[in-house]
Amino acid sequence: MSKIYLAGPGAEVERVVAHAADLEALGHVMTQPWWERVAEERKRGWMTDADVPADYMRENAIMNRFGLDRADTVIALARLRGGMSPGTAGEVAYAVALYYERSERYRPRIVLVGNPLGFVWASDPCVEIVSTMADAIAMLPRRS
Repeated sequence: MSKIYLAGPGAEVERVVAHAADLEALGHVMTQPWWERVAEERKRGWMTDADVPADYMRENAIMNRFGLDRADTVIALARLRGGMSPGTAGEVAYAVALYYERSERYRPRIVLVGNPLGFVWASDPCVEIVSTMADAIAMLPRRS
């Protein structure tokens, strides 16, 4: 089974959580459930990144980086209306850097789900683009 970093727009966190649950039900492991921090931010009344204190945001960045470092697959969700959220774009860029930095055996698979609408890293040869989450799931190893 895969160790997955699931990136997606924080504004669509409910969709991300639903996809994470689907992946976990199939036996995959999420390397960083960043959506739990988004839920905490909302409970505290921090509704945008500008509301989040710098120290808390720094912790988010470090934890997300470690999650990306541990993943063998990075699945990045485009916004429902198309395009990439800033956070997801940064995570994909970091995953692309990991891909080229590592030896072939340890490179993460990078799958972008949806319409990237001109997102520059979507054109990189190491990024695979699929239309739906079902397409992304079909690419993953299955239990035997």
